[in-house]
Amino acid sequence: MHSIRNASAAHRAPFESLISKLRANRAATRISIAAVSLAVIFAFSQQGISHAGPEPTVASSTSILPINVGVGIATTNPISLAFDHPMDRASVEAGLSIVPQIAVTYEWTNGDRELQIAPERRWMTDARYLLVLPGSAQQRDGSRIARPIRVSFTTQTAPTVTNFQLRYVAGDAAATAEPTQVEQHLPQQADARQPIASSAPPDPSLPADTAKGVSSRTSITIGFSAAMNADDVARNFAVTPKVAGDLSWVGNSLTFTPSERLQPDARYAISLAGAHDRLGNPLGGDTSFSFSTIAGAQLVKVSPKSSERDVSGRQVQLWFSEPMQAEATANAFRLTDLTAKARVAGTVTWNDEHTQLSFQASKALTRGHSFEISTGTGAVDVDGNPVLVKTTFKTEAPPAATAEPRTISTSTRSRPAPAAAAPSSSLAGYALNQVNAARSAYGFAPLSLSGQVSSVSQAYANVMLQTGHFSHTGPDGSTRESRLRAGGVSFGYSGENICYRAGLSVSATLDWCHSQFMSEPYPGVFNHIANILSPNFHRLGVGIASDGYRVYVVWDFVD
Repeated sequence: MHSIRNASAAHRAPFESLISKLRANRAATRISIAAVSLAVIFAFSQQGISHAGPEPTVASSTSILPINVGVGIATTNPISLAFDHPMDRASVEAGLSIVPQIAVTYEWTNGDRELQIAPERRWMTDARYLLVLPGSAQQRDGSRIARPIRVSFTTQTAPTVTNFQLRYVAGDAAATAEPTQVEQHLPQQADARQPIASSAPPDPSLPADTAKGVSSRTSITIGFSAAMNADDVARNFAVTPKVAGDLSWVGNSLTFTPSERLQPDARYAISLAGAHDRLGNPLGGDTSFSFSTIAGAQLVKVSPKSSERDVSGRQVQLWFSEPMQAEATANAFRLTDLTAKARVAGTVTWNDEHTQLSFQASKALTRGHSFEISTGTGAVDVDGNPVLVKTTFKTEAPPAATAEPRTISTSTRSRPAPAAAAPSSSLAGYALNQVNAARSAYGFAPLSLSGQVSSVSQAYANVMLQTGHFSHTGPDGSTRESRLRAGGVSFGYSGENICYRAGLSVSATLDWCHSQFMSEPYPGVFNHIANILSPNFHRLGVGIASDGYRVYVVWDFVD
């Protein structure tokens, strides 16, 4: 840019010219300061040997590293290069190269001594740019700058998602229990509760779960590191499976509130791919998240059984796989006399876990009538998922009229208090001791535990755990007798009790099931206590299957 200048002039001129530049553009402080160092390098890089003094001055060495003129530059801001002599515009613009390559515009000021370089659209985020001006670039007077000029700068980081929150949304005031609120801050993971295993296999196309066991009444809040383009985020916000809802902003946080409940036991994916901030920078980092909702409660057993005939007694019971909202479900419960077209009056009670509803009719059910057990949409689990029930049964027919009245005397066996079951080294042995303690109290001989029968019982317990099926008829259509025969068991008499419980240990489940069986009417026909106390049985098989949360137990009785 110049060939002869004494040492004092070389030190003074760049700072005088830069002071005037800083005064002219005080807003661009960071870039102007970077331009100071650049101008200094430019000035010193052109020194030759001075002839003004008595001794020559040797030119300072030039660093091969580029000069850093900016850190975290906004993607829409220009970069300024300052020269100490007017430059040839065409020569500079033709020779200047930028890596990585990007389309830019040029603006010259200060008598072609300062060049502003701006992106046509914007710089990339999280990028380091290198600008190289070759030594062949010319000043306005035609002289070359001789040495290449290398300049670098870095751009601002991309906007990112800083947190992903799932919040319980209060629902019906009738709820008796509120699911745990989940607040998820990336990259940690949290579970609202331990869920029942989903029946649906994971979709490998979806991102890994951020949270599991999330309430079906949840809102989704996403925080960003920068102010976002709200319209652009709304266009790119996607929920799979699709869910209708409303988007709202508070600062840099976006909240999506579904307009309806999410499906229970379902997996949802949230995507923000393609969203931009207010400056137009694309969203970086993770842009997809997913979560799984709590499995809804299901009816696992009803007594009397569906379509059962010749029912006696006045009690109806419903067993659910998850705790229910007791008051709302009780209000939704109906026992209807279909023959008389009238609702049956009675009282509803619950067990402590709110998983078993017992209805006691105020008076004996009319014999020979058909009845319907039902619940409306008000029957919901603790997360608000509806559990609809509709099943029928028929009471035993009234006695046939006789020509001559006859006196019938009946006797009722007193109900003794069985001794506590003896401890055992195995859970199957403990189940056997429970049965034999009851039989002993009623005066019946003990049963022996059969390994061959137990293998049949265990296989069917495993099937019910794996499939979630709960019935004496297997999902493949098998029956108690067909399973025993397939297992090579010979028998004349046979019976089977099955029981399911969630949330208790295996031993606690055995205690609970046994107490339920022994609370049934006795003498009974075709009920659990009748199997336990039958004099026809001599062998017992026990099968127990558990996944740590659900427990299925099978007792097979044979002679």
